[in-house]
Amino acid sequence: MFRGAGAVGLVLALAGCRYPIVLDDVHDAGAADAFVPKDAQSDSDTSCAEKYTLLKFVPQPAQLLILVDRCSDMQTSFDSTTREAAAQDALASAVDAFAGKIKFGFEQFPADPTVSQCTQGSCCAGSVIDPAIDNASTMKSSILCSDPNDPSCSVASTDSPSNAALAKVRDYYKANPTTDDLYILLVTSSEPSCAGEDQCSSARSAANDLGDENVRIIVLSVGYQPESWSCLSQIGRRGWSPRASQLLYSANSTSDLSSYLSEIFSAVAQSACTLNSDSGIVPPGQAQLLVWLGKTPVSQTDWNNQDGWSATPNQTTITLSGSACDNYLSSQDKLQVGYNACTSQRP
Repeated sequence: MFRGAGAVGLVLALAGCRYPIVLDDVHDAGAADAFVPKDAQSDSDTSCAEKYTLLKFVPQPAQLLILVDRCSDMQTSFDSTTREAAAQDALASAVDAFAGKIKFGFEQFPADPTVSQCTQGSCCAGSVIDPAIDNASTMKSSILCSDPNDPSCSVASTDSPSNAALAKVRDYYKANPTTDDLYILLVTSSEPSCAGEDQCSSARSAANDLGDENVRIIVLSVGYQPESWSCLSQIGRRGWSPRASQLLYSANSTSDLSSYLSEIFSAVAQSACTLNSDSGIVPPGQAQLLVWLGKTPVSQTDWNNQDGWSATPNQTTITLSGSACDNYLSSQDKLQVGYNACTSQRP
């Protein structure tokens, strides 16, 4: 089965030891230096700094499969360019901004029958590019049609087989189960169709299957306003998500595209604000975790607070919320997590 995401101030004076923050310069291939507490004035134990242990916590980013329509409607005029060109530019910029916080994947439709060996003419979808973290280069190459291995991105066809695209993604996830949060962004300008015939029924069926497995579908319509009863509206409603403020976006300008993609990607990226321990080290029961974003300490909070970090009872999962999550998603700095062993030795 595939499945379907804190804040920020830190108490630096721990019981019995006071820890000013200093830079600990480590050999890290040019990565940002980590902050490590050093014991300047320990009341009873001068080895606090030596007992300080950094833990490896890794984010749990969501997967976002971007499905891009290449049909002839996408080649029509849109805000001094074309719908496709505007969508390409906006998607490429947004992927660049979030490549480290979302596992992006890609699929385009309709597929070129000379490339995909589509048995239904131009009513098939292309292959799914596996979602991965930090794959902005691959994603942009596919989005902008600059992949030398697949130069025929655009298809001269009125067909818009988003039904086939959704069905292929459904089959992909059945073959590749994961515990990641899963999202689909359907970028189109048409209702699902093939050979001039409506394909809403099959599109809804695929969307229902995906929704049953907690795959959340977001529709971005470019230069086209779907009616409330339309198939695209129904597809969006089936993929309800608690994070996105809406599930059907209709862009009427390039600025709309940029704004909507920023909102959508920001919502999807929040999954990365949950981090799991990957160090093999479990903090002692009484040890107090410390968290920094780059050089800035992050304060602990409880699960109900809107800003800060909180941890599970065994301290193997950390969740950032509110401004702490926002700061983490927008920052290039690493999140550093650790504890001081001397705190676990005190009553």
